[in-house]
Amino acid sequence: MPTAVPAREVAKRMGLVVREAHLTKTCTVFGQIYFADSETHYYDNNAGAYKPLAVKRGTLLIDPNVYFMRTVGSLNNTVIHECVHWEKHKRFFDLEKLFNKDAKSISCQVNEGTRPENARTPLDWIEWQANALAPRILMPAKQARQKIEELIRQNKPTFEGDNTAELMKKVILQLSEFFGVSKQAAKIRMIDLGYTEAMGAYTYVDDRYISSYSFAQEALKSNQTFSIGTQDAIYEYAFNEEFKKLLDTGKYVYVDAHFCINDSKYIRRNENGYAELTEYARRHIDECCIVFDIKAHRNDRYGVKNYKECVLFRDATSDTILEAKYSRSAQNRITEARAEELRKISAKAKATARVMRTLPSTFSDTLVAHMKRLDITVEHLAEESLISAKTIQRIRTSDAYDAKLETVVAVCIGLKLDPILSMDMVKKAGLAFKIDETHIIYQMLLHSYHQNSIHECNEILKANNCKSLGREE
Repeated sequence: MPTAVPAREVAKRMGLVVREAHLTKTCTVFGQIYFADSETHYYDNNAGAYKPLAVKRGTLLIDPNVYFMRTVGSLNNTVIHECVHWEKHKRFFDLEKLFNKDAKSISCQVNEGTRPENARTPLDWIEWQANALAPRILMPAKQARQKIEELIRQNKPTFEGDNTAELMKKVILQLSEFFGVSKQAAKIRMIDLGYTEAMGAYTYVDDRYISSYSFAQEALKSNQTFSIGTQDAIYEYAFNEEFKKLLDTGKYVYVDAHFCINDSKYIRRNENGYAELTEYARRHIDECCIVFDIKAHRNDRYGVKNYKECVLFRDATSDTILEAKYSRSAQNRITEARAEELRKISAKAKATARVMRTLPSTFSDTLVAHMKRLDITVEHLAEESLISAKTIQRIRTSDAYDAKLETVVAVCIGLKLDPILSMDMVKKAGLAFKIDETHIIYQMLLHSYHQNSIHECNEILKANNCKSLGREE
């Protein structure tokens, strides 16, 4: 019968002493395990200063502030993680002390990460071993499978039809609560045990959890994803000509960390007028969204310094940078063929063609025509584009007004124009895109983010050290 592993009891039976201490002011270190009697420091919140602390060999220090801000699951994983270090890596430290008398502890940071195999140091392999074993100890394969199957049976009647995403989300949550681990650890363990459907639940992109989604099991390989962060998307658009050409067709829009076919079957407008995935799209993400290969490369911000100090970091930003790259997979070829077919027959394409045929020849008159067609006032467009009403009025009434590219881009986003219509506006304004970072991002925004708000677009520009759109003139 499945049973949760009592992490603190395991540490106690191994002869380890678990103590609580505020290890850093900034809560960046979760725990430290000591292989020799030492004098370390802790942060005194009341005094606002670091103070000395004597610790004995076999002491595990845990920062209560960190696990309060995170979860008890993170605490359990850290305790077992350090137990693995104690059981498997004591001799390593005995040898290390021959060369480095200050090597007394391992310090584990809040986040986790792993370098690519061909770039790992001996310390990386030690940390990899502890990272790999801890969740498996907390969720043994046989017991975890039994509990997963039990939870699936219990929850399946609640979720009708093909709503696998919400089912997996519920199972992950209950599994994490039962075994006392984090949701992310439970999800990874499920995938590890062959429940690949869990990939679509609790996906963390751009500092947030995106909506859960479902897909056919065979549509995704272990090193692939349907989700991509903004920075990776911009990088791919700038440096992958094949991906850029695909987006420039206007067949895809970026919604909730996915590049989805721009069709009403998959995309709808919410009450605020912005794009979101339809329920059908979320349940059939493989039918409508692009697949990306996950690549890892090493970040050398730490490394030699940590090796000499004998400190092991579990920090995704210091160990590994994971990037999503456009995949030349058979799955994407199927999705692209579907997108092309929908593009040919969609009413939206016909409507865009009809609009193009009726547009005037000048930039100012074209803006007036779009505003009239969309029933949008000067004041409303000013709010949606962050361009002053005064400037919009000037553009509307004067062909001689010399509009800047960033102004035209902001107006197009404010109008939520189809990419073809946006390119028409840029051309009629007598402007063109250069080959530089800001202009590449402008193009990507117009082609794939035009159904998002001007504020979301500005967040992307700011993240890339580019000036925001819509500054008052």
